[in-house]
Amino acid sequence: MRKATAVAGIVAACLVAVVVFVVVRSTDPPGDPAGGEGTANGAGPGDHVVGPPHCGGKQVMGLETALAEAPYSVTLPDSTLVSADMVAGVWDCPGDTTRIEFSTGLTLSLQRNTIKDPAASWERLARDDPTTTSVGDINGSPANLIDPETDPTHTAEGAAVWVVNGVHVVLIGNGKVPLAEIVTAAEALSIDPQASQS
Repeated sequence: MRKATAVAGIVAACLVAVVVFVVVRSTDPPGDPAGGEGTANGAGPGDHVVGPPHCGGKQVMGLETALAEAPYSVTLPDSTLVSADMVAGVWDCPGDTTRIEFSTGLTLSLQRNTIKDPAASWERLARDDPTTTSVGDINGSPANLIDPETDPTHTAEGAAVWVVNGVHVVLIGNGKVPLAEIVTAAEALSIDPQASQS
């Protein structure tokens, strides 16, 4: 039993480390995940692309359909950084993960939470990288905050990572948006679980 618990803890820690590494060191050009002109795979604003190069597939469908199929609901605010009319593309990735990219360069990634103790995970990450990573709060939930302005390598995109209502949420910046603005946009999101889909 102890071995299984230890293995589960190690797997969860590795998952968190991979997510943070991808957030901090992502090389996808903001707003252009396919590396071409416009949005990925020729999708227009509000279209849903199933699978950019980093998660497979190319089927296009509406944004509402993509969110209806997800195991959570998302209400996008009417803000200057994330809103429904700023959606540049949406990807349905493996593991019930939805990735929404905005024309402002921000990216919202949502998936069912698998981290047993998010607060402890965020504290550990902040200890490991105190230059760019800190622990904060998004509407009462502990959050891992990555500040692009304090990164000496100038490669951090900035992010707020938190768990709310059983959903692991990552709002990624583009390296130019200050962390305070990313946090404000994160606090304006409404994320709720939906009934489990079978």
